[in-house]
Amino acid sequence: MELNTKIFHPGETLDEKLKEMDLTPKQFSKLCGISTKTIENIIDGKRDIDDVIAMVLDDYTGIPNHFWINMQRRWDAVTKSVSPHVEYGMNKKITITKMNVLVIKEPMNY
Repeated sequence: MELNTKIFHPGETLDEKLKEMDLTPKQFSKLCGISTKTIENIIDGKRDIDDVIAMVLDDYTGIPNHFWINMQRRWDAVTKSVSPHVEYGMNKKITITKMNVLVIKEPMNY
């Protein structure tokens, strides 16, 4: 049996929140003042969330800025230290699916 851990780029959460708010990236961009391209790049996992963007997202999504920063840091800590599709110590297999979901598979030892 394997234990699967998924780590998401914060863009996944932003995408879900915009859908919940019934807003397109372009509409959200006009609302919050961040360019549409930046919003789309965050959603696609091509742009990181920095402190300024996190504060804006806090104001316009109601999700605290520390959540966005912590999520970005967790993503960076894992993805910047491994290559996609590699075997990684202690029988863990790490795979980056799409551009913004990381799956860590490791055997469960009882």
